[in-house]
Amino acid sequence: MKSKGRYLCLILISALLLSGCWDKNEFTEVSFATTMAIDKIDEEYIITVMLMLPKDESQGGEEAPTWLIEGRGESIYKAIEDLNNRSPHEVHWGHMQLVILGEGTLDDVDTSLDYFFRSSQFRRNDYVVAVQGNGAEMLEISKEQSKVNTFYIYTLLKDLEGRYKNSAVTLNDCFVWDNYQGGGAYLLPCIGLAKASELTKADEEIPQLEGAALIQNNKLIEWMDEEYIEGYRFITDEIHDGAFVIKNPLGDGDITFSIKESKADLSWKDEVLTITIKGDVNLAEILGAKGPVGKKEYDKKVIEEKVNEYVKKEAEKCLNYAVGQNIDFLHLGQWLNSYHHKDFARYDGENYLAKLNIQVESKFKLKLIDIYE
Repeated sequence: MKSKGRYLCLILISALLLSGCWDKNEFTEVSFATTMAIDKIDEEYIITVMLMLPKDESQGGEEAPTWLIEGRGESIYKAIEDLNNRSPHEVHWGHMQLVILGEGTLDDVDTSLDYFFRSSQFRRNDYVVAVQGNGAEMLEISKEQSKVNTFYIYTLLKDLEGRYKNSAVTLNDCFVWDNYQGGGAYLLPCIGLAKASELTKADEEIPQLEGAALIQNNKLIEWMDEEYIEGYRFITDEIHDGAFVIKNPLGDGDITFSIKESKADLSWKDEVLTITIKGDVNLAEILGAKGPVGKKEYDKKVIEEKVNEYVKKEAEKCLNYAVGQNIDFLHLGQWLNSYHHKDFARYDGENYLAKLNIQVESKFKLKLIDIYE
């Protein structure tokens, strides 16, 4: 009898477990947030969210509808609550990929992102970008373009991260810089708008990467132009693809190089901090007259020298900018403090970048030269 009783209890428990989700939400009753733009005007936060609404079966092959919806409040959480009250469906945040910070929020980045650090609804790997002006404008380019704009920005950043590791910034990166590096300086990618095609005179505007916002102590210092970004990537990123152009040292015209890989190593010896940038490049194309080039080994040596001159120049340009601004967004002090703490203690202070003896070396190797005739 006891055995039969156990079986009966097991059957009853199994029946309860198989009874389905009593509190489930139907798929067609929720909306999925894909991108959030955060703006601040005076003391009011304005949240603009791109929502993707699931298709009803009666819609057939039509695209899933997208909505732009707005919420306002004196804090991010109040603005999100206001947005939830305005939304036609319950908002699901688990598929969000991108946070766009408008210029008004960059006076206090930590406060603007504090709710995201605390809430379990949002993923820490969501990308974060800055815009000059209002972030909501990036979601309201046009009725048709708005459907793909958020995905387009996300793929721009995904591709950037694939080719230049460490260039894209996530919510978790901002959290780490704020909490574990004392409000350390960093670059936040900047997104702007450009015409789709100058050749076709298209009126449609599409997003593009436009330099970066230089953030220190959770505050915008200034907008960094693209002219410093290449040197920044040589020093801070692991590059797995890319291109640059230099004058042809063997004749007229220019040469385009393809970066196959690049990485900078730091070393400290005899009170000198050396940044050594190593990598491989391929000769991709020659623009203009080639002319006689002589022996291949000689050609290769001459070209390698010019490549390394170029890389060193770009890296030093960015380094000099950091020293001039007295902002260590290259994280050189962080590296010294971690690996040579006693030595760095002698330099640590407000102007340690200017006091350090920093040298840049470039040791790129040219892999292919067969394109020459």
